[in-house]
Amino acid sequence: MVGVLREASRRISEDVVYFKSGALVGFKPAPTDSYYFQVAGTAPNWAQVQKLNKLGIAVVARSVLLNPPPQSEVNQGPMAASIGTLIGVLFLATLVLLPVIVLAGSAFAFGARRQTRTLAVLSSLGANTKLLRKVTLASGVWLGLIGGLAGLSIGVTGVFFFGPNLADIWSGGRNWFNYPGFHLPTVTLGLALLAAVILGAVTSLVPAIRASKVDVLATLRGSRAEGQVRIRSGGGALILLLVGVGAIIASLLILLRSGGLVGDYQLKQLFQITGVLLGLGGAVVTIISFIVGTGWILKAIRRVMSGFGSTANYAGKDLLYNRKRYSPVIASVLTVTFVASFVASFFYGPAKSGFDNYKYEWLPGQAGLEYVVSPTEFDPSASTLKAVSAENFWAGVPKRDRVDSDRKLIMSTDAFDSATVIDTTVDVANSGGTTNSDSTIAPQFDVPTPFVVYNPDRACYYTGLSPKSQEWLQSHVSSMTSSDMKEPAGCVAVEDPKRTIVVGDSRELNAILKGKNQTALDTLENGGVVLFNKLYDYSGKAKVSWLKPSDYSWSAHNLENATKVVALKSYVVEKITSSSFHYSAMISRKTAANLGIEAYPMSVVANYSGGVPQAATDQLNGRNIYLSYANGTGVQNPEDFAWIVILLASLFSMASTGIALGLSQIEARTDKRTLSAIGAPRSFRVRLVSGQAFALTITGSLLGAGTGLMLGAAMLNGMDSSLAQFPWAQLATLVLGVPVVTAIAFWLFTPRSLKYETRQALD
Repeated sequence: MVGVLREASRRISEDVVYFKSGALVGFKPAPTDSYYFQVAGTAPNWAQVQKLNKLGIAVVARSVLLNPPPQSEVNQGPMAASIGTLIGVLFLATLVLLPVIVLAGSAFAFGARRQTRTLAVLSSLGANTKLLRKVTLASGVWLGLIGGLAGLSIGVTGVFFFGPNLADIWSGGRNWFNYPGFHLPTVTLGLALLAAVILGAVTSLVPAIRASKVDVLATLRGSRAEGQVRIRSGGGALILLLVGVGAIIASLLILLRSGGLVGDYQLKQLFQITGVLLGLGGAVVTIISFIVGTGWILKAIRRVMSGFGSTANYAGKDLLYNRKRYSPVIASVLTVTFVASFVASFFYGPAKSGFDNYKYEWLPGQAGLEYVVSPTEFDPSASTLKAVSAENFWAGVPKRDRVDSDRKLIMSTDAFDSATVIDTTVDVANSGGTTNSDSTIAPQFDVPTPFVVYNPDRACYYTGLSPKSQEWLQSHVSSMTSSDMKEPAGCVAVEDPKRTIVVGDSRELNAILKGKNQTALDTLENGGVVLFNKLYDYSGKAKVSWLKPSDYSWSAHNLENATKVVALKSYVVEKITSSSFHYSAMISRKTAANLGIEAYPMSVVANYSGGVPQAATDQLNGRNIYLSYANGTGVQNPEDFAWIVILLASLFSMASTGIALGLSQIEARTDKRTLSAIGAPRSFRVRLVSGQAFALTITGSLLGAGTGLMLGAAMLNGMDSSLAQFPWAQLATLVLGVPVVTAIAFWLFTPRSLKYETRQALD
C-alpha cells in the first residue's frame, strides 16, 4: 500500500481498489473505457484540457473547476437546459406559486381593509389615489424583500450543513464532489430575491388599487353599502370559465394528435409543449374565473344555506354581505386543492400503471443467484467471438459442489430462511461460446432440444409471437399505445419466451413458490407440468417440444419445426402474476428421466423474511456472490404516494384556510361581539362560524378538485388513456376531510362570551 486515492465520481461509502492490468493473476476484465488519474505533478490548465479534448479525451480537472474559463470559451450545447426542462420548471413554478400568490394576496387585502380608515384620513388631508396605491404597494415590496431574504438564508444554511449528505443520497455525490468546495451562485440567488420582491408587489397590486378607491366620507362615518354582486363580474367569470375549459379540452386534442406524429419528432415535441402549456394556462384561467365569480358563488351558497334553518340562513347572508371578507377563503382552498388534486392524479396514474404491471423476476422476500456455462475455450474479450467444441461447452456447466458451497455461504450469513439449489436445462442460445462470428448458432449446438413452448394464442399482439399478431403489428406499429399493448384482453406480455425447464420435486417447488401449493405438488408427482406463467398453457395442457435452438430463440419462434411433441397435464400457479418471473415451467425428476431431459445446477433460490442486512450482502459480495433482488419490494406504492401528497396538501390547505378564516374572523370581531351583547347564545355563534367555515371550504375543495381532475385527465389521456387512473379515496379524503376538520376546529374554539365594544367611526 503506497497511498490512498479518492475519486470524486464514487460514493463516499464505496470501497474501490485500483490496480494495474495484469496485477491480479487470472483476472480478465471486460474491455471498457480507460481512465487515467494524475496524482502528482503540475495540474493541467484550460489550454491543455482543450488540446486533450481535440484528441477525444475528456478531462475532469480540479484546478479548472475551481478557476473556470470564460463562458465564451465553453461549449454550452450539452449543458444548456432543453426546452422540455424549461417547460417543466415553468409548470412546477406555476403550481407552487399559484397558492402562494392567492394566500399572500388575501393577507394583503386584509391589511388594506384594516388600513381603510387610515387611508381615508390621508385622502381627506389631500393624498391623491397614486399615493394611496403606493402606501399599500410599498408594504408588499418590503414584505417580499424580507420574506425572500429569510428564505434564502434558510436555504443556503441548509445546503451548507446538509448539502453533501443529500447529494450522496440522490446522486452518489457526483453532482457535489465533482465541484469541491462551497460556492454560492450569486446571480441565481439575486434573481430569486428579485422574484420574491416582484411577487410581493404583484400580490399587493389588487389590494393597492382597491385601497386607492376608498370612499372617504363613508369610511369616516363608519358606514358602508351592502355588498352587491354585479352582473358584469358574473359575465366575465363565465367567459373566463369557458375559455379555461376550452383550453384544457384543446390541450387534450393536441396531445392526442401528437401521439400520431411518429416520423416528425420536432413537430411532435412542439405539439406536446403546446398541449402542456395550453392545458396549464387553461387551468389557471379556470381558477381565475372562480375567483372573479366568487360573489356569485357566495350567492349560490346563501341560496343553499337558506334551506337549513334560521342560523344557516343568517350565516349565508353574512357571507354574501361581507363577501370581500370571505372571498379569500374560497380562493385559498380552491388553489391548494387544485394543485394537490392535479399532482396526486398526474403522478398517481403512471405510477399505478407501472406498479400494477411491474414485472418482478423473484417473489417478494426472495433472491436468486444465477450461473452460466463457462467453457474454458471461450474468451469474451476477444475481438472476434467463435463457437467452442460441444465437449468443452458441456464441461463448463456449473459443478454441483461449487453451487452447493455457495448455498452454504448464503445460509452462513443467518440472513436467509432457506437457500435451495435449482436444477434446470441449459439455454444454449443465450450461452457464451455457442455462436459463430455472424451470431448464428453453431451446428454442434443447433440440435433438437426440449422446451416447454408458449401458446401463440395467449401472447399479446404487440409481441409478434403469432401470425395473427404479425398482421396486427402492420396496422398498429406507427401509433401503438399502452392500451394497444394489452390486446387481446387477458394476453401475456412476453417478447421472448423462456427456454429452460426446472427439474425438481417438492423441496425445489416449495422454494420457488415460497410456500406450499398442494395442487401444484400433485401435478408434479403425477407427471404433469407446473407452469409459472399462463403463456405456456394450452387449455390445461403443456407441450414439451424438441426444437433446434435456432427455431426457438429471440429472433425466431418456429413451433411447427418440432421433431417431437409431448403433451402433459399442466397447472398454472396463480400466485405468480409477473410475465418476467425467472422460471417458466417445472417437471419432476422422474418425468425428466422418462423424457430423457438432463438438468444442471444453474441457480440458487434464497428466501428471507423482512430485509437482508447490508453486512450480509457485503459478506457475500466479498466471496463473489451477488444475489438478484428484482422482486419489487423497493417499488414505491402509488397509493402511499397519493396519501402523502393528500396529507401534505390537507395540512397546507387547513393552514391556509385557518389563516384566511382567521383574518376574516378578526374583521368580523365587532359583529360577533354585537351578537354576544344582544344575548345570542354560544350555540348560535358556534353554528354560525362552523357552518360558514364548512360551506366555504367544501365549495373551494369541490371547485379546486374538479379543476385539478379535469387537467389531470386531459394530460393523462393525452399521454395514454391507460394511465388515466385516479386516487379516488385520497381525493375524497381531501375534499371532505378539510371542510369537516375546519368546521370542527371552529366549533370547538369559538369563545363562550365576548365583551361588547362600541363601533367607532374614526380610530
